[in-house]
Amino acid sequence: GTFDGNNKTIYNLYSKASHSALGEHLDEATSYYHFGLFGYVKNGIIKNVKINNVSITNGMTNGFVRSLQGTAALVGYANGEVLLDNNKVLGNISIKGEYKVGGLIGSCSGSIITIKNSTVRGSKNSFIGGTDAEYKDTNNFGGIIGFSSASKTIIDNVISDIDVDGFTCGGIAGNVTDGKLELSNACVYGNVSNKEGSVVGGLIGGRFTSMTLNNCFIVGKVSSKDKINADICVSKYGDLGVVISIKDVYYNVDNFNEENVFNSLNINGLTLEEINKKVPNNLK
Repeated sequence: GTFDGNNKTIYNLYSKASHSALGEHLDEATSYYHFGLFGYVKNGIIKNVKINNVSITNGMTNGFVRSLQGTAALVGYANGEVLLDNNKVLGNISIKGEYKVGGLIGSCSGSIITIKNSTVRGSKNSFIGGTDAEYKDTNNFGGIIGFSSASKTIIDNVISDIDVDGFTCGGIAGNVTDGKLELSNACVYGNVSNKEGSVVGGLIGGRFTSMTLNNCFIVGKVSSKDKINADICVSKYGDLGVVISIKDVYYNVDNFNEENVFNSLNINGLTLEEINKKVPNNLK
């Protein structure tokens, strides 16, 4: 089915529990875990939705099966063939969780997950993240997607303008572990950090599957507690032998500290002035 938000705005999405804000879509034993405006979406289309101001807290402190978690503003868990088109999350954004936490989708699996023409843009002090200090065992945080194990994950024409912090985190996706990732026409303006470790990438937080990265820009700062796996583009955590095809991917040298973060894929560095000239208008 298709949900068309008709470009109307949903204001002040707030939840501090582990249930979908729009009701449950699974049996009681599992729906507890998927958390967002739509808790669980299977084989559907969501388009033209605008959410302004988000405050979500979803951490179970390992009291339940964390592998079933998925937390985001729009979709907690997307399964099957799902398309998100022309959706925006804006304003004061706080999305805090333990596992598989993203701006638009927390967790993905199934055949093809597609996100296009979409924006996550937070005002000052907005963030997506979670810490082991609070939740014991956190993982997979991304500005657009927290985690995907879909056969194909397609992300095209997206803006991530929000700070992301956590273990295995990326400006676009925290982790993609299966299938193939196709990321194109993306800009990361927020700062991406792993204050408790080193698994952080400007675009992607894990290196586990083949990727095609095309026309991407990392404007924000990438940082970590230590350098072991931290990379300006794709974290070194995972399988360094996977094939990553790169074309026209740039990072902001004014925000790059080579003592703290690798550039192991040798992507191109530009000054902030240069990168601003190169970013197309639809990604500003």
